[in-house]
Amino acid sequence: MRVAGGVGHHDPSSYIVFTVNNRGSANVTLTNVGLLAYPSWWAKFRRKTSHSFFVKITGEIGCAIPYVLKAGEQFMTLARQDSELEALTRSHQVYGAIYHTYSDKPLLLRIAPILDDKTQT
Repeated sequence: MRVAGGVGHHDPSSYIVFTVNNRGSANVTLTNVGLLAYPSWWAKFRRKTSHSFFVKITGEIGCAIPYVLKAGEQFMTLARQDSELEALTRSHQVYGAIYHTYSDKPLLLRIAPILDDKTQT
C-alpha cells in the first residue's frame, strides 16, 4: 500500500497495514504488533521462527501501544515495508502478529509474497 495525499508531504514509502476489529462484547488490550518469519510450514507448526520483528508504533502513525480496543471499535497501524522485508516474504512464510491480553499466543495472518515492482503487472 502506498500513502496517497493531496497537498502536503509526499511519502514515497510503502507500508503494511494492520487493522484489528473487536467484534466481541468485551474490551481487549493490544500489547504488541509484530512480524514473524518461518522458513517452512514445519517450522511454523513447531513455532520456530527464523526472524521476528516488533513494529515500532508511535502516535504519529496509527494508535499507540498498549491500546484498549473497546467492543465494536477498530485499531489500525502501519509498518514500513523495506527491501529486506520484501525479500523475506519471497523466501519465508511471513505472518503479521497481533499480541493481546486474551491469549498467550498472537493472532497470525499470512503476508503474501511481495513481488518486485518490475514483476508486478
